[in-house]
Order: sequence, then C-alpha cells, then structure tokens
Amino acid sequence: MKILEVSPYGPNQVSGILSMVRDLALELTTRGHPTSIALPGKTGLEIDTGQLPSMDIPSGAFANFRLSIQIAVLLWRMRQKWDLVHVHQAHPISLVAAILARILGKPTVVTIHVTPPRARALRGFVQLGLEWLRPLVCNSTVYVSEHTRQSSTGSGVVIYNGIPVARVRKTLGNRESLRKELRLDGFVIAFLGRHEKMKGYEDLLQAVRRLIDNGINVHLLAIGSIPRAEIDELEAMIRNLGLGPFITDLGQRTDRLRYISAADVVALPSYLEGFPLSLLEAMAAEIPVVATTVGGIPELVQSGQQGYLVSPGDVERLTDILIKLSRHPDERRRLGRNGLERAQTFDLKIVASEYIRVFEQLAIQ
Repeated sequence: MKILEVSPYGPNQVSGILSMVRDLALELTTRGHPTSIALPGKTGLEIDTGQLPSMDIPSGAFANFRLSIQIAVLLWRMRQKWDLVHVHQAHPISLVAAILARILGKPTVVTIHVTPPRARALRGFVQLGLEWLRPLVCNSTVYVSEHTRQSSTGSGVVIYNGIPVARVRKTLGNRESLRKELRLDGFVIAFLGRHEKMKGYEDLLQAVRRLIDNGINVHLLAIGSIPRAEIDELEAMIRNLGLGPFITDLGQRTDRLRYISAADVVALPSYLEGFPLSLLEAMAAEIPVVATTVGGIPELVQSGQQGYLVSPGDVERLTDILIKLSRHPDERRRLGRNGLERAQTFDLKIVASEYIRVFEQLAIQ
C-alpha cells in the first residue's frame, strides 16, 4: 500500500506532529508500505520512496486557503503515487486533502492530536465547520489519547504517539561533555517546547525563582521557539525575576535530543496537551519528568513512577516537587529507569503496527 502523509507543519517548524509524521513515514516505508510526505515549505523531506515536491509557505490574509489550494494541486498531480492519505488535525490542509481523496475514491485516515480551545469570532466558526466536516470526509479517525477521544466529536480508535526509542537513545549527547559545553552545573531543569503561557513556561520561571530563593543551585535549559506575541512580556518577566544568569536558551533546534542528556529533570507544566513526544523522549533518555494532569499526560506518566504530575497553574506544588528532586539524586535515577521501561511500551514499531491495521482494514473495504 502506498501511503501519503500530509502535514500542516513545514520542515523548519519544530513540532511534535511533524516529528511523528517523519518517524512514522520512515517506519512504514521500512515495513513495506512506501510512504511520501506532503508538507508546506521550501525544504523537502528525504524519504526512501521519494519526497513529493515541497511548496512555498504563503503568508498574510487567507494563507491557509492558498496553501490548501497548493496541496490540492500537488496531490492531484501525484495521485498515482498514493493509495491512502493520512492527515493530521482538523486543519484546512487536512480537510482539502481528505476531500480530494474522497473524489478520487481513496480512503483517508485523520489523526487528532489535541482538541484546541474554542476560538472566537470568525475563527471559531471556521473551527466548528472543520470539526463538522471531518467525520464526513474521513473514513477513519485516530486519537492520540483517550482524553483526546473523549473531548472530541465523533468516534474512532486510540493509537498513542510513539518514538523510535533505540534511535532516540543513540542521538543523546554525553551528559558531562554537554554540561561542560553549555557551562551548566548544579540542578538542571530542561524545558522542551514553545516558550509560552499555554505551555506553562511562565509558571516554570516562577518555580525556578523560588528554587533559587531556597538556596538551590539551579539552571534552566530551554529549547524551543518564543511566540512573537509573547516575546516582550516574557523578556520583562525574566528581567524582573532576575533569571537571566540562570537560563540557557538554545532556541528552536532540530537536534534538541542531543542536549536533553544535560538535564536532571524535564518539566512541562502545560495547560493544553495531546500526548507530548517531549515527555516520551525524556523518558527514553532516562530523565524524570514533571508535568501537569492535562490531555493524555496522565495516560503516559504515572505520578510517582516515571515522574510527578501537578495541576496546571499550581506553581507551589511544582516548586515543591522540583526542590524534592533537586535534593534526591537516587529518586531521580529510580524515576529515570522506570521512565525508560515505560517509554519502550510506546515504541514506534508498536505504534506503526497499529496504524497498519487501520490502513489495511480500509484497503479491503
């Protein structure tokens, strides 16, 4: 079966969805299902079966509409190269690809990674329309967690996100060398993701300040982008809290896995998540995690076993847990070992097998 993955994110964006698309495409190809990827951007993604031509990313008004037209033209021209299309999220690109597949008589599988908060005004109506259309044009729906399924409309199956555990571990850098390179010492907390309120980054900054005030030698290793709308506020907060000397911000990096070995803990005090790959990657690296009880995180992290979970916005509890972990390296090692064992149950090979079953069921209908 020839599969086409359609990603709403371009190759220059660090996105859990895009990482999952890439890894799944490689695994499917290895398993005898030639897979190509169509995605926005000028830089192609090299898959053994041959990458589809990439597209320019429109900007300004109606950017998604213009990008969707490009996707439709691209998929039509390459229609002999795919038997099934796999799209992600109720995104305009995904819906256009699914409609074209329906016209061509080919099946579509959509994976819903997260249910976004309801938008306002025109964007809210568009969002409702996309959610209404999704089950009408897609043959099968996959949710990345039970929570995502329960919070979405329509029915479908749950297939948790996965990572290639062995490959992740080979990518990790040497802990001591990295800490020397980055001039890190003491207790290092890593944050992987967009530096924004929704991800709990500001809550983490407050917690770091409290650790410093408790006499703990702590350093924050931040990897990810900063939304333009929040740059000024975030910089002011860091300045007001006096955190500049205690933060090493590597920005958005595609080689982030090399650096997480330098951390003692990975923290994600987010307010909205699906089934975050960053936590899976940390667990594969044997690093304990501290996260929140949102989305599918409680289905991944068993509090007290691979790390600890707190309620979103509970900075005091977040601080207490980080202080505890900073003082108990034996506890960190125990959580890390448990994390690796847990991550192996979400290995990409297992996840790919579940997707193949879904794809093959549609192929024989």
